Amino acid sequence: MKKFFISLLIILISLFILFISQYDYPKETTDKGLNKLPEPEIESKEDKQHSITIAAVGDVMGHMPQVYSAHSPETDEYDFTDHFYPIKDNIQNADLAFCNLETTLGGEDKGYSGFPMFNSPDSLAKALKKTGFDIVSTANNHSLDTGKQGLLRTLEVLEDLGLTPIGTHKSKEDKKDPVIIEKNNIEIGFIGYTYGTNGIPIPEGHDYLVNLTDLEKIQKDINRLKDNDVDIIISSMHWGIEYQKTPSEEQEYLANQLVSMGVDIILGHHPHVLQPMEKLTIESEGDTNKGFVVYSLGNFISNQRKRYRDSGVIMKLELLINEEDDKTSLTKVNPIPTWVDRYESEDGTEYEILNVENELSKENFRDSNQKHRLNEVKNETREKMDVITDKLYLD
Repeated sequence: MKKFFISLLIILISLFILFISQYDYPKETTDKGLNKLPEPEIESKEDKQHSITIAAVGDVMGHMPQVYSAHSPETDEYDFTDHFYPIKDNIQNADLAFCNLETTLGGEDKGYSGFPMFNSPDSLAKALKKTGFDIVSTANNHSLDTGKQGLLRTLEVLEDLGLTPIGTHKSKEDKKDPVIIEKNNIEIGFIGYTYGTNGIPIPEGHDYLVNLTDLEKIQKDINRLKDNDVDIIISSMHWGIEYQKTPSEEQEYLANQLVSMGVDIILGHHPHVLQPMEKLTIESEGDTNKGFVVYSLGNFISNQRKRYRDSGVIMKLELLINEEDDKTSLTKVNPIPTWVDRYESEDGTEYEILNVENELSKENFRDSNQKHRLNEVKNETREKMDVITDKLYLD
């Protein structure tokens, strides 16, 4: 009997030990456990800042020697791509790129023509798109060179390519629809105007076709953009006196008026030579408005070969919007000198837009004349404008 009780006791003890070993005790919670609250997301300073880089160039002309150069006898087609190839990267590395198209795309049936009544192949616009341009000013003294239908066809060709024209319109409704481009969480409103159309009258009842410089109408366009709460307003201005290297009194007056109305950046063209750039601070009725103007961007490409008319700039503008203080600032202005190199090859006359400083750094020149002119253009450009890194608050 005694042995029986001993055996029973051993069995009970074994069962107790087994029970204890299988019991699932509550686990101690630590700062690594599931009970830890998620860390709150902290918005960095960079998240509250948005920047954009804009590249702006001047006049894209369509003189007939350029058209002949782009023509292929084998295919009977036109290709202007090579004219822009050397500066392609300078355009494409910007967030937005602007140019002034100083010709029309009226169609082959009207016949291609140069000065004084321009009509160019559609492939010129295709080359602009391929180079990286986004915004095209079509308000200039050549807007009506191929009449109303030529103007309308120009708009159609540009829009079909995904380019945004400013300054000319298809209808009254189109004119009232503001051009607003959103990029990098920044909304930019574009407007554009010309002093005239070379004496070609705008068809009666179709005033909407071309934006002529009229301060009262410009103010209405600016107000439309303000109603849409855009961050930046840029105005393209076809103004000034041809081949004059300094702005006229009228240009300076208009620049002051535009900035006082709320324009942040003014991109000027028409003189076909470079004119200075400057920051403007305008006091008006107790308000202070600030802006930046480049009076003339010069020729981007043309057949004009006289000194100063064969060069221009790619104006790089860096803008920053800070949501913390709701400030918009122009943080850097970098004018890149360009020169149109025209030379003869076995295929005929060639055109190339060159980045002057890039070409000078290569020290690989076709001849002494090319080297000499590149150095001249560099110096001529720096006399008119230079890199600006001092921040300009536009608010």
